[in-house]
Amino acid sequence: MMQDQGIETFPGTPEQLASLLNEELIRWTNIVKKSGAKVD
Repeated sequence: MMQDQGIETFPGTPEQLASLLNEELIRWTNIVKKSGAKVD
């Protein structure tokens, strides 16, 4: 099992994981924009 190898799994439905990932994408997009960081 994955847990035996030290891997933590998401304790929810695939839809809940998708929602969390979308929230994190929005959160980090805003943080990067506010920081002024640019990709060369």
